[in-house]
Amino acid sequence: MITALEWTGAILGLMDALLLATNTRVSKYGWFAFFSANLASIGFSLGIQRYGLFVQQ
Repeated sequence: MITALEWTGAILGLMDALLLATNTRVSKYGWFAFFSANLASIGFSLGIQRYGLFVQQ
């Protein structure tokens, strides 16, 4: 589960960066990917008990 959260957060983070950087009509959906990536990163950081990473999110 922790590995899935880690990779989900990483992939969604890359997707949102790409969507926002392209500045197209679908760029507005990059914020949803960014939000989802943060949720995955929060779950990951709590799962590995790294509270500094949690606060950073």
